[in-house]
Amino acid sequence: YLNGYMGPKAASHKPPGFDHWMGMLHLSFYGPSFSDNGEFLQLNETVYQTDFIRDWAVDFLTHKRDPSKPFFLMMTPFAPHTPATPAKRHEDMFQDAAFPRYDSFNPSDEVQQHRPAWIKDLPLLTQKQIDDMDNFYRNRLRSLQAIDEALEKVVDTLHDLQIDDNTYMF
Repeated sequence: YLNGYMGPKAASHKPPGFDHWMGMLHLSFYGPSFSDNGEFLQLNETVYQTDFIRDWAVDFLTHKRDPSKPFFLMMTPFAPHTPATPAKRHEDMFQDAAFPRYDSFNPSDEVQQHRPAWIKDLPLLTQKQIDDMDNFYRNRLRSLQAIDEALEKVVDTLHDLQIDDNTYMF
């Protein structure tokens, strides 16, 4: 069956068994580079990585595959991993979101002293550390929005091609 790969840490060659290979070579959220069937492809700085992966996957489904044969397509965008850079259209979302404050979050010294030895002497988080955690949490939520949009577009494409009832997604 037809094989296609779209994601990070791919070799700059086309591995045996893959009909179409689009492997990420530089993990940049804007302007990433790829191995396109062994050929170097550098995208400009305005292209958001997750959007490119989405568009490549839709093109694979609509133009590159043989409709009479089964296929394998793997999409692995880098979001929401560090630095979790969101698409510009999502930068202002979740302004009030905060890293979850469970009971175990930054406990008082009295509570902390009942913890295992390897953790009980850790100092309280500073306000700057907490602010950084909140910002990173917001950016992870923001960067996930493009993944949600990509999944929706791929599922819609599978539906439009009338192959959604005969396709496994995980």
